[in-house]
Amino acid sequence: MLICGFLWHLACLLCSLVVTEKNMLNKQNKIHIVQIIPTLGFGGAERLVVDLANQLVEDNFTCSIITFFDNVPLASQLDKRVKLILVEKKKKLSFGLIKDLVNTLQSIGADIVHTHLFGADFWGSMAAKKLGLPVIATEHSLCKNESFLKNKLKHCNKKNIDKFVSVSEIVKQDLQKCLRIVKEKVVVINPGIDLSKFLSIPNKKVTGQINFLLLGRLEKEKNFALALEALSKHQDKNWHCRIVGKGSFTNDLKSLVDRLGMKDKIEFVSFTFDVVSEYNKTDVLLLPSLYEGFGLVALEAMTSARVIISTQVGILPEVIVDKKNGILCADNSLKSFTECLSWIFDNQEKLSKLGAEARKSVENKFSLVEMKNKYKQVYLNLLDKS
Repeated sequence: MLICGFLWHLACLLCSLVVTEKNMLNKQNKIHIVQIIPTLGFGGAERLVVDLANQLVEDNFTCSIITFFDNVPLASQLDKRVKLILVEKKKKLSFGLIKDLVNTLQSIGADIVHTHLFGADFWGSMAAKKLGLPVIATEHSLCKNESFLKNKLKHCNKKNIDKFVSVSEIVKQDLQKCLRIVKEKVVVINPGIDLSKFLSIPNKKVTGQINFLLLGRLEKEKNFALALEALSKHQDKNWHCRIVGKGSFTNDLKSLVDRLGMKDKIEFVSFTFDVVSEYNKTDVLLLPSLYEGFGLVALEAMTSARVIISTQVGILPEVIVDKKNGILCADNSLKSFTECLSWIFDNQEKLSKLGAEARKSVENKFSLVEMKNKYKQVYLNLLDKS
């Protein structure tokens, strides 16, 4: 009897040592975060993926990014430790994609799957759940601006997602309303920017010609046509505008500039990674978007001590105090945007002070490090529960 008891306790001790050793080994292994996004094109969501991966590898995480298409211009901005993997989506309804994703996630040893944008959320979460992996989905835009079918599919798929991250409070509220997500399942993490790059840009007194900037993807939702129409009402004033970016609306915007007779005042520039140089040349950023999940470009400009004219989109109504640290349009109308430009021309001597106040209101609030740390906490909490 005594021998049996001794052997039992010995077996328990050995088991506990094995478990302890296994736990120690697991702690020594790097956590592998796999982000999935359809492309790495020139968008805010894609920039967030790149910035987050680059930050995480600095903290000893293993990071991979899976895309569905070979459209990856932002790949050149990735840290060499981040692995970029193409899992090709060959058809619109590509059910074989799930199997390919499962095989890829298994072969690279994923610990957490983090998806971005609808296609990745849908296909990526289903593949992850087949492997029993925790899933995080970052919501970058408003559900109300998406189609009925897409929202229906998102609603059906929400059971595959363990945690939703919204890029702003307004996106969180929209997500809870449209998809009926319980508040405990959603957290807000604002995208971060490299503050050091933009804080180094000097504030400047604006004299003579006012230099405007339209920066971003040339797509319908960015609504650059509104800004051009509004600028056309002030052709007698001394100004110049650079349009930096590319997209499917490039030719439409060039045609509009020709029709408005502003070729001598408008300059089209292809997309550049050197946005610091663009802000250095700029006095006022124009943000006439129909909708934004966050408004990253505006925050970069504000951190650069530049004045912005913005429609009421993304996080900007929470950040901008009209005519104190920027200009906030009353609505998306041509009349409102034209009036905001009129204020700029009539109060040119106040622009430097507005720029300084803009920088003061956002500096140290939207750092990449803060963003990374908040995502790390979400990852670790999910791993503790799994």
